[in-house]
Amino acid sequence: MAEIAFTKYEKKGAYHWAEIEPANPDFNAYTAGRFDVAIGCLADAGIGTGNRIVDVGCGDGALAGLAQRRLGVDVAGIDPSEAAIALAREQFAKHGLRGEFRAGSAYSINLPDETFDGAVCADVIEHVREPERLLAEIHRVLRPNGVLVLTTPLRITEHPVDPFHVQEWFHEEFSDLAARTFGAPERAVLSHPAFWLEAYRRSGSAVWRWMRFYIHFMSKRRRNPFVHGASNWRLQTQQSLVLRKAGRPT
Repeated sequence: MAEIAFTKYEKKGAYHWAEIEPANPDFNAYTAGRFDVAIGCLADAGIGTGNRIVDVGCGDGALAGLAQRRLGVDVAGIDPSEAAIALAREQFAKHGLRGEFRAGSAYSINLPDETFDGAVCADVIEHVREPERLLAEIHRVLRPNGVLVLTTPLRITEHPVDPFHVQEWFHEEFSDLAARTFGAPERAVLSHPAFWLEAYRRSGSAVWRWMRFYIHFMSKRRRNPFVHGASNWRLQTQQSLVLRKAGRPT
C-alpha cells in the first residue's frame, strides 16, 4: 500500500527554516518548540561534537541544520521527496553548513550498517504505513549504543486530524511499538500543552490574537510555552522517546 503523498515542500518551499527563525514573520512557536525538544533529547543522551547523526525524513533540513549549529555534529539526511532534498542542500549551502542529503526510502536507507552515533526521526513515523519496518532500518544504521530520538504527535482524537497522518498513538501504545525494536525507552518526554496549541491556532477575537502575541513574545525570550513547564499541564499534544541500540561502541 502506497504512502500518503506529502507535497508541502513543492508548495511551500523550505518553510521549516522560516518557522524556527524568531526574526522571521513566519516564525512558528510550535515548530520551534518541537525542534528544541528533539535537540535537547539528543544532547541529554550524550550526542555532541564529533558524533555523526542521520535525520530520517529530514524534509528541508531545518532540524539537521539546528543540530549541527547547536551540537556540533556531522549530519546526513534522507527523505523520499526530491524537492525536500534539493531544498535541504540549498539551505545548508546558504547558511554555510555541511551535510550529506539524499533522496530515498526510509524503509531501505542506502547506507552501511552501524554508520551513525545518533538518529532523529521527528514527526515522520505517523506518515508511514509500516512503522516497525522504519524502526528496524534506523536500528540497522545505528552503531551499538547509538541513540534514536523519535517524536510524533500524541493521539487525542478518534481519527488523525491531519490528512497526511496514517496513524497516531497514545503514549503507552507508542512506547510499546518502539520497544519491539529498541527495548524500553530510555526516556520519554510529553510536551506541547494542548491549551497553548489551541490558543496559538485560534484567531478572530482580540483575546486570541493577544495570546498568539504572548506566545511569540515568550518564545523569543527562550521561554517557549510549548517547551517549558510542560509538566504543569495534564493534556499534551507531542511525545518524544529516547531509544538506545543495545551493545557497546566498537
